[in-house]
Amino acid sequence: MTCLHEIYPLETDDHPNDRPDFEEINRAVTEIKESFAGLYNRAILIDSTLEADGYDPVFYALEALRDNLAELLPEAESKAIYQLLDKQAGKKLGNIYRDAAIRYI
Repeated sequence: MTCLHEIYPLETDDHPNDRPDFEEINRAVTEIKESFAGLYNRAILIDSTLEADGYDPVFYALEALRDNLAELLPEAESKAIYQLLDKQAGKKLGNIYRDAAIRYI
């Protein structure tokens, strides 16, 4: 479940350190879980924001998403996703694409 910051209480200016425990979030999570009962294995709360929004971290609960996917997917797929979501791997992939583009030009 994503877009948490869209229903944070107005006075909230950053992601909470732990799972958001706001009435608005809890009500939405309960409704979503009931609506999709039997159609999912797990539900986790994530949030991807723009840097301009001012929330830290920009991708809230990225580690929880990565870890849950790793537990649910076969080992090879989970390792690939883990590496893609890892900051260092992402940076290295970006450098590979950048270097390849420079060589192509």
